[in-house]
Amino acid sequence: KSGLQNQTQVHLVEVLQDMIDQTLDHLTETLQDMIDQILDHLVEVLQDMIGQILDHLVEVLQGLIDQILDHLTEILQDMIDQTLDHLTEILQDMIDQTLDHLTE
Repeated sequence: KSGLQNQTQVHLVEVLQDMIDQTLDHLTETLQDMIDQILDHLVEVLQDMIGQILDHLVEVLQGLIDQILDHLTEILQDMIDQTLDHLTEILQDMIDQTLDHLTE
């Protein structure tokens, strides 16, 4: 009788061990699936955030570039205007001197 009890106990232990193993396997798979889903979601969120940040940076840089180009254009235009004014004065002086010389 004690032999049968031992066999029954051993069998129960084996059945319980199998159930525990199956439960642990299932929990492990479930947790892994949840972790994978969370990581996938985090990656998507981070990609969206990075995309938004890059879009904003591009806008800011474009604005800065536009301002710099506008400023450089103004400076160049001023330099061109001053140079033309100066050349006009020089040419006018040369014309005046030539006319004065011719009328002498």
